[in-house]
Amino acid sequence: MPSRIQPIPISNFHVEDDFWSPRLKLLSEVTLPQQYDQIANQTPRLENFRKAARRESGGFQGRYYDDSDTHKWLEACAYALAHNPSPKLQAKCDEVISLVIDAQEPDGYLNTFFQLNHPHLKFRNLSMMHEMYCMGHFLEAAVAWSEALNDNRLLDAARKTVSLLISEFLESDHIGFCGHEEIEHALLRFSNHTGDEKAKELAIKMTNSRGQTPSPFEAEWNDAEAIALSPWAQRMLGTGARYSGEYVQDHLPIREHNIVVGHAVRAMYLYMAAAQIAENDAELKNALQAVWHNMTQRRMYITGGIGSTATNEGFTNDYDLPNYNSYAETCASVGLAMWGRQMAHLFDEADFADAMERAIFNGALSGISFCGSRYFYANPLESRTDHSRVPWFECACCPPNIARMIGSISQYALAVADGELTVYFPIGGSGSFESTGNPVGFTIKTEHPHESKSLISFDLKFAAKFRVRIRYPDWSDSVTCTLAGNQVESEFENGFIVLDRTWDPGDVLEIELEMEPMWMRTNPNVLANVGKVALTKGPLVFCLESEIGTLPATLFFASTEVDVHFSPDPGLPYGIQSARVSGAYLVPDTEDPLYDTSKELMFLDKEATFIPYFAWSNRGPSRMAVWVNEA
Repeated sequence: MPSRIQPIPISNFHVEDDFWSPRLKLLSEVTLPQQYDQIANQTPRLENFRKAARRESGGFQGRYYDDSDTHKWLEACAYALAHNPSPKLQAKCDEVISLVIDAQEPDGYLNTFFQLNHPHLKFRNLSMMHEMYCMGHFLEAAVAWSEALNDNRLLDAARKTVSLLISEFLESDHIGFCGHEEIEHALLRFSNHTGDEKAKELAIKMTNSRGQTPSPFEAEWNDAEAIALSPWAQRMLGTGARYSGEYVQDHLPIREHNIVVGHAVRAMYLYMAAAQIAENDAELKNALQAVWHNMTQRRMYITGGIGSTATNEGFTNDYDLPNYNSYAETCASVGLAMWGRQMAHLFDEADFADAMERAIFNGALSGISFCGSRYFYANPLESRTDHSRVPWFECACCPPNIARMIGSISQYALAVADGELTVYFPIGGSGSFESTGNPVGFTIKTEHPHESKSLISFDLKFAAKFRVRIRYPDWSDSVTCTLAGNQVESEFENGFIVLDRTWDPGDVLEIELEMEPMWMRTNPNVLANVGKVALTKGPLVFCLESEIGTLPATLFFASTEVDVHFSPDPGLPYGIQSARVSGAYLVPDTEDPLYDTSKELMFLDKEATFIPYFAWSNRGPSRMAVWVNEA
């Protein structure tokens, strides 16, 4: 049996893909340079590091968690440079890496907000101030540079930060964890890369400590000086004077969780970490499955968006999924993809990758424009010309987060173990994996996500035995695998088509994932979607986008019994397809009274053009709807 699966290393797969390669090129040439301009020139993020490096006192500018954007930017740069080396981008990174290292204190502490403004309050307001959240993103950037580029400058600095955290929270009586989860996953990633078992032990302790009574966050309420940094803390963490902790997933011990609550991004990062430590913990695995089921079956948008309200940037109640007022933060979909990948690895079941793929190709990818320099924070499923992408945000977590997801996209698509290649979704390119100590080269050519065919060819000098597993996605009714035109013998295992065989030099595996358009309907408990349908094809969710001056998308009635026709859209890049849908528009008449007893309605028979949800709002202000009326 193969060893436990892991994402394919960045250095072991080079993407050559009509869908993803242009985005990776844009990442290096446009997105990351534009984000550098924001952190270096348009905002004081890098200046805060300069001040800390000079050991100044006071003068921090911006939001207390702004360090994290710089760290995520560095992580994304590592992936981008691995795909597309760029001397200009490398020079920017060298500058930022030097600043970050110089800003770090000798004992490993790194958080410019506290270093500059509140050095005597370190680790005293963990509930709200994102202190270890920022450190976690620093650790992730360090590991990324080491893994992807074999550059250990940041990793050497990160070792000191990890040692500090171990001393403070593992080798002492100080029970502490961050109100915004991230450090747990970062410590586990650091441990996996370096072999530091104490880092893993600390991550486990933090995960298990959350939700215990009394919570260390309750004690922070009585630290008047520290809690003054976050006067909103009691409002977010409880009701009145009563602490509850749902917002930060501190309401119950994690093995008692069965409903996803609170801030959506925080929840995803917590459960992602928990999935990494749950391999031999049946109770924890049961809890993770329960929360996953609650989220995907009652609290997730069809786009893979999660967190329906801006009030807590997170979850409300089952089936509360409004379209126009939906929040569905880009970071939350990125987090869902990260957790889904980890669940697929933990349980070795393909079903978890269904939600991962849905989130990537819809709820996350909509967060960045085709030009690569404008972003969504929230991703509504309906717009009335009042929602558009912008170059940056005061809270700018989403731009570098979507950048690091795109940069590491191969690690969501492919996983490897000794003697095994797993394809969660097809991605074009070439790479290698190990089989009994020998490298197996392979190349993938694919039409995904627009069309159904993919080819995998193997670079072999001699016949070799290994397994190839192809996810059987929830959107496909059949998967066909052939070699030289003949259907190859396979097995079905945990949602995968498994080909466990001896492969010969020159073998080319052809995979056909049936990809037919489908009209989806919602559970009637989602009141916003009663009588409405949404168009999907493969992993893509489509939407109707209407320009200003045309009939609104919300007045379209789709004829779901008529065939839908897809073709490349000349107005969209990368060969993106649009769909021609038969139906009719309800024509409003401004001369009619506001209220009337008449039942007469005027309809205009007309085809409508639907485009992938991720592609909307790239052609100017528009009205948009994912869910349209069913004729």
